[in-house]
Amino acid sequence: WFDKTVASNQDKIIIMATHQPRNSTDNPDNWWQYLAPSSSKRINSILNENKIDLWFYGHRHSFLKNMHGETVVYAVSTIKNNGLGNQNESLLLTFTEGSNQAVLQKISHTNPLNPSFTYYDTLSLSLPYQITCGQDTNCNGKVDIEDIKTYFGMYLNKKISHSELIDAIKNWEI
Repeated sequence: WFDKTVASNQDKIIIMATHQPRNSTDNPDNWWQYLAPSSSKRINSILNENKIDLWFYGHRHSFLKNMHGETVVYAVSTIKNNGLGNQNESLLLTFTEGSNQAVLQKISHTNPLNPSFTYYDTLSLSLPYQITCGQDTNCNGKVDIEDIKTYFGMYLNKKISHSELIDAIKNWEI
């Protein structure tokens, strides 16, 4: 399902999230190397053949930025102090309508009463970010003639099937 989902959504911004680290070098516990997504030939094939804008993973419990081909990869920290000396951090990813850039901010929660922003990164996205409003393609609060034109255009350009067009029409409240 993953390969089909990624391949069929190349016209969208794709953000991937996994628990396991990208590979064994991102994690000091080398015994995880065989469970790392990049150890999988199938996952590597998907990553190499498709565009994935961002990849976030956990398990590491400390912040790390890396690259996997063209994909920007971040290890996500832990927001809670687990007594192992890990950083108390979270990440905030902000998108701007119409922009092909997003801003990632790392927030330190060492002082829970006064969290501080400790890292900023501007990320390039493969496409401008667009807010979608379902069948209300122009996001004006109602399905109108512009939405109808958009859906018929999608059908004529084979972006949606006949049954998807019929399902959309059944749900329109004009």
